Parts: sequence; structure tokens; C-alpha cells
Amino acid sequence: MGLTMLGNGLDFVINSIIHLKEAEQESCKSKEKEIKYSLLHLSSGIELILKSRLYREHWTYIFSDMNKANKENLKNGSFKSVESAILIDRLKILCGIDIDNDSKNAFENLRKLRNQMEHFTINDNFPAVEACINKALVEVSKFITNNYNDFTSPLTMSFKDDDDEFGLTQEEEKLIEELIKYIAKLKEHYDDAIKIATVKAQDEAVLHELLKCPSCKEKLLKCNYDDNMCHCFFCTYEEKGETVAEEYLNEIQGLSQYEIVKDGGKYPLYKCPDCDRNSMVNVGGKYVCFSCGMYYRENEVAFCDKCSVLYIKEDDNSELCHSCAKYKVVENK
Repeated sequence: MGLTMLGNGLDFVINSIIHLKEAEQESCKSKEKEIKYSLLHLSSGIELILKSRLYREHWTYIFSDMNKANKENLKNGSFKSVESAILIDRLKILCGIDIDNDSKNAFENLRKLRNQMEHFTINDNFPAVEACINKALVEVSKFITNNYNDFTSPLTMSFKDDDDEFGLTQEEEKLIEELIKYIAKLKEHYDDAIKIATVKAQDEAVLHELLKCPSCKEKLLKCNYDDNMCHCFFCTYEEKGETVAEEYLNEIQGLSQYEIVKDGGKYPLYKCPDCDRNSMVNVGGKYVCFSCGMYYRENEVAFCDKCSVLYIKEDDNSELCHSCAKYKVVENK
């Protein structure tokens, strides 16, 4: 499949959530089986995510015996990796990551249940197993959130010996988006999904630039994420700026173009003075363009007395836009 260690870990966690979500359905006829696979996949996923953070520090750290670390064995996967108990110690000693007791206990309890399920059977009732899974999901979400910047930073000590290797691959980025989407479907973990999405947004944007998304209503929408495209870091909603501007007016500000025009009013969607697209909206005292991302405070723009277009004010205190002012000069000659 070509997935990385982190990619495999995220993929396992996503599959764990899918099984857990299925087990939560009242119509589920194989609840025990779904819970079993949720537990097994989550345990594997957490271990790989923790190991991948070690790997980002240095490839030798994921070997059980670092003195026997060998690049060839790493490439073909024929090596014994660090055990779970030592893994957390190495994260603290070698990476400066101090995993708190809540996380340690959650991961250890999950590991114990996994061993019981793999080799024997589980005597605990399934609500208790579900609770263990949910607690571990909270803690691995916290680990991803707290260490997100380390995952996205360039690799400088890769076993490939390439300086400034990119942090996250496109596949890893896609899997993190999927993780946010799936974990948000679990009632107990909506806030965990928001936290991961927020730290992801913070890595790629300035938080005060983010707006409420017309689709999910969370304040995680970035204008001009790509050329004339808006993107939500939470629900992955993505549309052209002109479309999002209209949907923002409808869904967030609760305005209907039909009702406003019918009553003789003017629909508050304006042409941007920078990119000329009809995608500028007044958002909390600022005129924001959903296409190019430019914004102006209310005192920095005005409406032309002649043509009503929105324009950027200059020092001449003119009440006309640049086109109308230019036309007036020509007309007066």
C-alpha cells in the first residue's frame, strides 16, 4: 500500500473508529466482533503513532536494541522494534515528550485488554471495554494534537540521509483529514476532532483569519486556501469563493437574497476591489473577500455615491470610486 509508519498508525485508528461506530448502532448484530476489531486496531494504531514520533527524532530509536540498528533491516522491515513499555520512556528521554499518567494508564489498559483478547478471552463486560477504547481515543487524539508541529516539521535525521525531507506526506495529510471526519462522528469525541482540526489549521493558517464554515458551522474555514478556493479544516468542505460567500450569507448570517430584494433592500454581497469577484461580505465589522482572502475594516472602504460599488478609500476624501472619479474629471474638461 505504500503507507508510512505514521500513515499505518492513522489508518488503524480510523478503522478502529469505524468498528466502534458500527458497534454503537442499535441494529448492530455483531457488537462483540465490532468491539474486538476496534480494540485490536486502536492498540496497533496507537503504538505505530508513538513509534513514528520516535522515528522522526532518529530512525535508530525505534529498534529494540539501538546498538544493533541497521539501515538495511529498517528498509526491509526485518528488525525487532521497541516494546511498548520502553517506547514511552524513550519518548520522554530522547524526544522530551512527557506523557502524562492519564495517557499512560489509558494506553496500558488498552494493551492489556488487547493481549487478553488475542490470546484468551475478555471477562469484562463490553461496556467496560468500550469505555477503555473511548479513553484511549481521547488520549491518542491529545498526543496527536500536542505533537502535531513535530510531525509536520521537516525530517532532518531520516534514514534516507536527505536533509529537509518534507514533514507529512500527502497520504498522511489525507489520513489526518479522515481521522478528524471519523472521530467527529463519535458523540464523545467531537471536541477531540475539533482540537486536531484546530492545530492542523494553526499549522497552515493564522487562526484569527478563520471564519465559520457554512457547512459544519465551526470556525475553521480558510479563504483563499488555494486559488479562489475556501477550505474547512474540520469537515473538509471546499468550494469557490463566490459560492462560499453566498452560502455564508445564507447559512451563517441567515440572509435570503430573495427576501431582501423582494422588500426593496440590497443584498450585502459585494465585488472585491482587489480581485473583482462577487465574493466580499461584511463579517463582524470587516469586509472579507472569500475568493482572494483580502479584508478591510469598515473605515477603510466606502460605497461610491454614484455607482454604489465598494471601493478602498484614499486620502483625498472623495466620495466616488476610482472609475467614477476618473470619469468625472474627464467630463469636467
